[in-house]
Amino acid sequence: MSEESIVIELNAVPKWRKIVYGLGNLGLGIQTAILLFFQTAFLLEVARIPPVWVGNLMIIKQFWDGGIDPLIGVLSENIKTRWGKRKPLILAFVWPSAVMWVLMWSSPNFTDSQPLRIGYYAICILLFGTFDSLVVVPYQSLIPDMAEGYHSRTFVVLFGQVFQFIGTGLSSFVWSYLIELYAVDPSDPLQKGMDYNYYKGYFVASMIILVPVIVAYILSALVAVERIDEKKKTPYPPTDDEDFVEIPLTKPAKLFAWIKKQLIDIKEICTYLPFVVVLGFAIVNMVGTALFTGNFILWIKYDYEDDTRTGVSLLALQGSVILFLFFWAAVSRVIGKIPTYFMGGLVLIIGFILIFNINPGIDDWIYFSTVILIGIGSASGYLVVNSLVPDVVSMNERRTGKRREALFYSFFSFVGKVSQGIALLSSNYMLQVVGYVPPYKQGISGQNDDVIETFSWLVSMVPLIFRLFGFIFAIVYFFVARREVRSLDSMTEQL
Repeated sequence: MSEESIVIELNAVPKWRKIVYGLGNLGLGIQTAILLFFQTAFLLEVARIPPVWVGNLMIIKQFWDGGIDPLIGVLSENIKTRWGKRKPLILAFVWPSAVMWVLMWSSPNFTDSQPLRIGYYAICILLFGTFDSLVVVPYQSLIPDMAEGYHSRTFVVLFGQVFQFIGTGLSSFVWSYLIELYAVDPSDPLQKGMDYNYYKGYFVASMIILVPVIVAYILSALVAVERIDEKKKTPYPPTDDEDFVEIPLTKPAKLFAWIKKQLIDIKEICTYLPFVVVLGFAIVNMVGTALFTGNFILWIKYDYEDDTRTGVSLLALQGSVILFLFFWAAVSRVIGKIPTYFMGGLVLIIGFILIFNINPGIDDWIYFSTVILIGIGSASGYLVVNSLVPDVVSMNERRTGKRREALFYSFFSFVGKVSQGIALLSSNYMLQVVGYVPPYKQGISGQNDDVIETFSWLVSMVPLIFRLFGFIFAIVYFFVARREVRSLDSMTEQL
């Protein structure tokens, strides 16, 4: 294969490559949506894990995933192969990630011991998170390489988000029906209170859904373009006498020097004010999102009292997000990203207020209009928050002369995962306190009023409060970023 066929100048990256690269977000969206909407319900109602331990598993998982993300970011920055730095990681680890995905949704009957069940799911969840991060972090780190400039990055993020929400919308809809393929076995006491055999349903669904995930990641990696090595002024592949891995593992003195350099880089990005503000911006948005998505399925079942609407509700929610990503992207090009975030936030707040007041038996048009409003408002947050990161990467490169996108994205991912973990930990502890019980223990009475009221708050008023905090961070970022750009322009004029 010729050198020219491997490396394409970044300014000449055609749109079709950028679009196909965004397909990786389809796989990311499929798995992310299923985890966000269904993992809590699966662990509570199928795996029979107590709420307090579901919360513990979620926070441990998120800290683990987030903790290894910076390490994976450093690894991907320092590996060189004839195929690039990041693409080999994606192509290698998509397979073990798929295996752990299936095991994570399985319900082995090797024991009735609650500690062993908790241990089994803890191992599966942590291993899946590890392998998944080895795919996702390198994939997301390719964004700045695939696009130069403000609007070009917005284009890449837009199509990535579109594919992600196509994945989330369709996968949530399809998954909700796949898990209901099998009838309940009356002879199994553990299926008491269930409408379907979810044990078998979740296992089969996990295997079916893997097909588009694997295809999406492989295609995106094959078409991705990586940045030319500016220091050596030569593109990949390296020559035969180059080291494939630059981490000096066999030379202690150089290894310590290398570690020191990485720690300095980490300190620099963690104290870079625009990035710090973006992290705070991401925290409040991701906590609110995790509270809503983690409890929406159970809210439909226990508060709205019609879980036959689960699939259609998810389709309406994610479908509105997909459609309005284009709308908010167009709006942001006219009025800017931060004003767009405010406009979408006002729509989202209206949706949260409406869903808080929805009761069983309400007219379908009111219910689905409310779900659609929440999707419309959420789309602006997804687009704006994710598109700010590459802007920060570019500003930091102008200031320092260093391109450290993998470290930025790994820490951004870390903060997002920990935020989601804290949200799910808090919500599950609340369910434990108010007396949530799994289906096979409910009898005919179902959940108590306190549990139902808790679900109502977790999908409405609490996320609304976090969106209001998001407004504050949006204002701060606007002024911080503007000051940084002016400072960089002034530095350029003085050169």
